[in-house]
Formats: sequence, structure tokens, C-alpha cells
Amino acid sequence: MEIKKHSSLVQMNNVTTLQQRKAMNSLIWIAKDQLKRNPEARSFSIDLGIIKKLSGINRNDNSELKAALKALVSLVIEYNILGKEKFEW
Repeated sequence: MEIKKHSSLVQMNNVTTLQQRKAMNSLIWIAKDQLKRNPEARSFSIDLGIIKKLSGINRNDNSELKAALKALVSLVIEYNILGKEKFEW
């Protein structure tokens, strides 16, 4: 799976765990895929099993992944830490 992300997203502070990063990459891929089919979409949904498959998680226990996804909701991520983008956020 290849995910094309904006360079400022790649340059974010490493405040996420590996599992959070994998889940976030999966969510980005899913959203981009669904936006191709419906550019007006503002809400997305997907089964947890698909996120696990895209993230390479092979465990039967979903509690760790669910905790990682819940933590992403309240996580503040600073983008563009290398200063490549010239505009203010």
C-alpha cells in the first residue's frame, strides 16, 4: 500500500506511537479512497478489521487499537516542523 501524503504531514513531530501512526496512515488512505468516489463526502466509516489489515495488525484483541484510535482524537499534532511551507497554520 502506498500512501501519498503532503510533505508537512510527513514532517510532523513524532508524538504518535507506531500503532497510532499506522492507524492514521490507514485512515488517510481510506479517506482519500472514499473521496475519489465521492468528493463531497465529509464523514467516513470503515470496519475495524480493515484498519487492522491495512495497519498490519494480526492480533485478535482490538483493545489496543481502539485505545490508539481514541488517543488520536485528542492528540495535538504539529505539522511542518521543517519549515518547508511558507504560510502560517
